[in-house]
Amino acid sequence: MTSRRWTTPAPSSEPRTIRVGAMFPRGITSLDTTISYSRTAGGLTVGMNKILSEKILTNTNFTFTFFFDQCNEAQSAGGAISLIKDSNVDVIIGPACSSSVSMAATIGAFYNFPVFAWSTVLSAELSNTQQYPTLASTSISTYTLVQALGEVFKVFEWNEFAFFYAVVIDNASPRCAYIQADMDSYVSTNDNMTMVYKRDTSGDSISQLRTSLRRMKSQARIIVTCYEFPNDKRNFMAAALDEGMTTNDYVFIFIQTVQLGFGAVPFWVSTTATPDGRDNEIKKACEKVLIVDLQQLPDGIDSFYEQAKSAMFQWPINCVKDDCPPSNITKQAVYLADTFYMYALAVNRTIRQYPNDSNAFRNGTLIHSNVIGSFNGYSGTVKMNNNGTREPTINIIGLDGSGNQKVFFIIERKDNSTSNIIPQFQDEKVVWANRGGIRPLSHPVCDFDGSACPPSFLEANLAYVIGAIALIIAFLTILCLVIYYSIRVRQENRRKMDELWQIPFVRLVKPDEKDRDLTKSSRSMLSSISSTSTKLTHTSKKDTEHFDFYLFDKETIVGKKHASRPKFSEHDHVVFRAMQQLNHDNLCRFIGLSMDGPMYLSLWRYCSRGCLRVCVRDTIFC
Repeated sequence: MTSRRWTTPAPSSEPRTIRVGAMFPRGITSLDTTISYSRTAGGLTVGMNKILSEKILTNTNFTFTFFFDQCNEAQSAGGAISLIKDSNVDVIIGPACSSSVSMAATIGAFYNFPVFAWSTVLSAELSNTQQYPTLASTSISTYTLVQALGEVFKVFEWNEFAFFYAVVIDNASPRCAYIQADMDSYVSTNDNMTMVYKRDTSGDSISQLRTSLRRMKSQARIIVTCYEFPNDKRNFMAAALDEGMTTNDYVFIFIQTVQLGFGAVPFWVSTTATPDGRDNEIKKACEKVLIVDLQQLPDGIDSFYEQAKSAMFQWPINCVKDDCPPSNITKQAVYLADTFYMYALAVNRTIRQYPNDSNAFRNGTLIHSNVIGSFNGYSGTVKMNNNGTREPTINIIGLDGSGNQKVFFIIERKDNSTSNIIPQFQDEKVVWANRGGIRPLSHPVCDFDGSACPPSFLEANLAYVIGAIALIIAFLTILCLVIYYSIRVRQENRRKMDELWQIPFVRLVKPDEKDRDLTKSSRSMLSSISSTSTKLTHTSKKDTEHFDFYLFDKETIVGKKHASRPKFSEHDHVVFRAMQQLNHDNLCRFIGLSMDGPMYLSLWRYCSRGCLRVCVRDTIFC
């Protein structure tokens, strides 16, 4: 346990002296990047300089005594007593850990002594004015984050969720431990919210996370988480991705206090020595994520960090060796500066109320009552309620349709009981741009297993439907086969009928002169001229320029030569088939066409008597 005392030089007049006791952890590895003395104490000086420059407390001198409580409850209690009784300070600025604050605030309540705690967030238990009537802080109560979650559920009409969290055992300020306790408390008093599944995943691997998510699938669609480290968030989304849960049905809500949304380096980016190459797919999965986070620090905060870092080397700190900042000042220094400034405002109001009471600013409950109000601090607008706690501004953040971080809602807590929800969009579909513009449900319409909805006609009569479909398919198949067969038969019939008039040239035979079968067709015309009957024989017919004579199936035929080779249409085929079928004794029947020889031939039955026109002309009766 170490104590340091620093005193400002006294001016020529008799100023008021305010003795400030400040409590810090120092040299604790797990706190080096958050609330350690070497990374935050400069904020005390920056706050004091603002008080002096704005003349909040005129004719006032400050002295400082530093006590290092190490975020240990016993040391915090002992340090508070030592500062109050031994160092005779007028106020304790600190501690910064919830467990230490509760001890110091208990001592402060006993002595009616003002205690002004500082940090980003503190446990909701510290907002109890009955138990801690002299405690005030510009820190955010973890309970307000859970209340903001409840407001989101009201807006989107959700009422069921699963909760996953991880507690950092060796952390002196385990935020997620407080949030999970606040979650239990809030849900138990809110009839419209039901936590259907809860699991501590501290130290779980991705495989173990997958197992937990698999068990939870049938119970929730809205999944709330609290993880303090980016890698834990990344592993959780990787497990959800591997379980096929990054669909439009699921919403993942991360409660956090980093004030950077997805992070200056987004948490989906692997920071390990050997990246797994999954950054892009995990970013895609993060389209299903909403973040409940404290409002970002205002622009120009870098100037504060520079001032606070320089202040570490100046009075009243004058750091040496390990007490000097190893790198940048942390954002918790911002809350330290605002806490000290708020204390000065409360003292100013108290002194104006009781100008003749020199000890009024040591009255803890009186000072506590004068913190109510608002001011522009380094951490933004600070609004203090009658509990001595800060009314936070909380952002609801997600990724828009282009994959960029966007604030969808700003939630302003007011009156210590209600909230003002300010949408940052005109149409809610903007929030669900990565889900087709459709808001997901916390409970599926047909329940998680589909049992809440009656089966459809198809589902209820599946066997009959399948049977009917099979019959229809069989009928259509048979019908198609019948039609196909019918078409084939017709085609075959046409082919055979076409073969009757399409005569291959090789089937046409030239008769030998000596073997020619004399074909006489003598018809008796009149008995008076029987002796002079004319004999018309095949041998008397010779091939001419336009006609050839052949034997076809032992029948004498005549072929008319055609110089051209016309192409015949189906209509022509129909005519030829009809002509070939036409037969009569008085006709020179059409035999067909020979189209594969050296010349097109139209073939006709040979009539020895000639055609009717010749018979009539020559007065020969057939």
